[in-house]
Amino acid sequence: MSTTIATASCGPYELVAQHPGSLHESDDGAVELVAERHYLVRLHADAARDVLAGALTVPRGGSEGLLHFGNFVGIAELGGRRLVVRSNRLPTNAAHEMLDAVAEHLASLPFGATAPTAAFYARDRNIAPDALYHAFAFLRDGMRARGRHDLPGAIERILSRPHEALHQHDAQLVPLAAASQIDAATLAAIQSEPELLSPIGPESPLAAHPLARRLKGRMPELVRIRPLARTTDNRENRFVVAALDAMIDITRRFGRFASASHKTSSATNAQEAVEIAERLERWRRHRTFEQLKSERQVPINSTVLRGRAGYRELLGFYSDLLARTRLSNPHDMHALLELRDAALIYEYWCYFRVVEAVGDVLGQPARLGRLAVTPSGTHVPYGYRADWGLAEVLFNVTYSKPATGSWERGRHSYSVRLRPDVTLRAPGGEVHLFDAKLKLGLSGAFASEDIDDAEAQSATFKRDDLYKMHAYRDALGCDSVWILYPGSIQAPSKYPVPWPGGLDQTTFRGVGAIALRPGAQHDGGLRALVEAILKTSNCAREPTPT
Repeated sequence: MSTTIATASCGPYELVAQHPGSLHESDDGAVELVAERHYLVRLHADAARDVLAGALTVPRGGSEGLLHFGNFVGIAELGGRRLVVRSNRLPTNAAHEMLDAVAEHLASLPFGATAPTAAFYARDRNIAPDALYHAFAFLRDGMRARGRHDLPGAIERILSRPHEALHQHDAQLVPLAAASQIDAATLAAIQSEPELLSPIGPESPLAAHPLARRLKGRMPELVRIRPLARTTDNRENRFVVAALDAMIDITRRFGRFASASHKTSSATNAQEAVEIAERLERWRRHRTFEQLKSERQVPINSTVLRGRAGYRELLGFYSDLLARTRLSNPHDMHALLELRDAALIYEYWCYFRVVEAVGDVLGQPARLGRLAVTPSGTHVPYGYRADWGLAEVLFNVTYSKPATGSWERGRHSYSVRLRPDVTLRAPGGEVHLFDAKLKLGLSGAFASEDIDDAEAQSATFKRDDLYKMHAYRDALGCDSVWILYPGSIQAPSKYPVPWPGGLDQTTFRGVGAIALRPGAQHDGGLRALVEAILKTSNCAREPTPT
């Protein structure tokens, strides 16, 4: 349950709704926002200006900012308060279903150090393992000195010569002859504590000393000094402890997650986590660090961290670990900034739905390309291919002018470079494009336009997107181009070309739109369209209009 509110207090920030009904407070205290709406944020004098980068814009020197998440949905945090960002374009259950479906395809990481294949790993949206196993993968590579980081080398250099700082102990009285160091405070104490002075005879070697003359023939028997000692309890080593504690936390959490998984590869993953955690804990128990507490703030201005061997390498590794995994607090995995680009996730989801539809029609699985894996995540690269031999489905393939040779229809663009989301190449050589648009138009958007089609009156795709489909079809010479949008219409909206080759051919030629909505009971006619394309793909191609 949630309650509509006009403003929400988030620590040193005040969140103000600019549109009625766009701000809510849930029973657990979280603030619910709409990704597409704008919100005013009032900042107290001590509020940080660099939070929620990319979503919160604060003018230089200003006390108010504008918050707008756009396509991003998920969990964020402002001033210590949890924000739940939802989208008007998709209901919550549909967004979750879409995310889970895409996660099944993107849940691979190369868990073996030398393995050429990927092992599948279960992703659970509810406990935010994205950053967790991304952090573990990055940490594991650092432990193996793969890539630009050598974590064992950095730690071993630190342990072989840990940074020491001079620490001044509390003042203590020592005999004058035993005083190894005297500072201004010691001299001031001599005059302010006359009870420590004793007279000296004229035969004493100190009788002629200027201090004895100044003190009228007296000298201190005891002096108060503050001895200096070297110590490894300093902010640089406390930073090392904080980094080790964070890495142990990440590894142990990942190990528990892998142990709970039913995937056969998870036993290896869990064992890797145990081995890495044990090594990290041995470093943490070293006599240099054993009694030290973590440094809560990274002393980024320390010349030791930025310049001394071992420390600077650890600082670079730790900074990359935080940046790549987006951990806002390494000691609290629940503080993860878990925002996702809903438009990109919808694009992925639509691609895999087309792949599934082709596989269902052909009755066989595709040969899939390799996903792109980086320490910051797994993604579908440009040109990714699902191949069945004669038919193939490509993701974000680039169409541009040929570098050499002649222009080929359906393979090149004769004007500007274009990159449609999904390309379906049929056995007969036909090319059909699909472009995912996480947008919804108003009912009757075409009422005043020159499209004389009763169905268009209830279409919920945007008119501007249909224009783009025409541009794709013209520039690339494709047979058909389709908008994929999260609507509710159960049959495709079709606009066939009126000249010969459009209406008189079995295969559809033209542009159209398909309502492909996560969580819906229908696919908007996608599978039927794919089946028609594949079964009639040997038909003659449409002649170029004159």
